[in-house]
Amino acid sequence: MNSQTSKIAQNIRLQEWAHMIQECKSRPAGMTIDAWCAQHNITKCDYYYRMRAVRKACIEAVPAEVVQQAIVPVSMELLNPVDDHPVPGDAAETIELTFHGVNIKVTPQTSDELLKKVLGVLAHVE
Repeated sequence: MNSQTSKIAQNIRLQEWAHMIQECKSRPAGMTIDAWCAQHNITKCDYYYRMRAVRKACIEAVPAEVVQQAIVPVSMELLNPVDDHPVPGDAAETIELTFHGVNIKVTPQTSDELLKKVLGVLAHVE
């Protein structure tokens, strides 16, 4: 019974910390985390400790199959299409993106489906 009570207390504490982190993230523009922490009588170290604890709890709560589904298989043919007939002016229609060390080259030949999948995965990268 005692361990159940401590788990409930821990969950409540994590919920309070998650709410606190959301409040800090929606602080006024220009206000630093130091200033926000001082205004709410919390040390910066405590803020980051609580943030790590909330993140850890969130990661542990994600089912294993969801984590495994985060990898989207993409065939090499889709990533490097063979273009037997280059069109003049293709270079001007090419977009190159770099995001978290990943280079993406989007050409007119890039399928909408592939681009949607890749951007969907990158939207969840922190």
